[in-house]
Amino acid sequence: MEAPYLISGELQMGVPFRMISQQVQAAHLVASSAYPNERQLASIISQAKGLSHLATVGLEHTSLTCSNILIGFDGVIKIAGLEFCEEHPLDQSQAQSIQALVAITMELMQKHGKDDGVVGVDDLNRWPIDSDAVKFLSAASSATCLEILKQHPLIMKQHGSAGELVGLARLALISTRTFYCYK
Repeated sequence: MEAPYLISGELQMGVPFRMISQQVQAAHLVASSAYPNERQLASIISQAKGLSHLATVGLEHTSLTCSNILIGFDGVIKIAGLEFCEEHPLDQSQAQSIQALVAITMELMQKHGKDDGVVGVDDLNRWPIDSDAVKFLSAASSATCLEILKQHPLIMKQHGSAGELVGLARLALISTRTFYCYK
């Protein structure tokens, strides 16, 4: 298995190539032993702003998972897999995007989702019931549009904190492909 930052492929006519990626997937963070703190979580799920922008131009990402949320080594968050964007009328529900955002948030908070669409976290010591992260999950489970979630205190907490993710992204890179353990 290759390192997550090394991408290999083949160009037309069978010419092989390799390149180095400057980002890791949020899935690598989920697979590592490190948990984001609330500010780091806020930075990652600020992708709600990007999803909201897609909705305002009539698009919806139909396959949003931790695998296509990219965390750059500079701390910048990007949504990948734009080939999964489909036309979405402005007056239709954004439930699919909201459900994906909830699933991603839960995976980042506790390293796994819950079955049957149940929303919540298991470790209330790590994520107290009165934390903005848990309140975000609660608000998202009943939200009807992404615009409302953009105004949530957890998302608003994200101001200029790309640097919050630099160490976390690099740690995810190391710990998901080696026997390194973060405690």
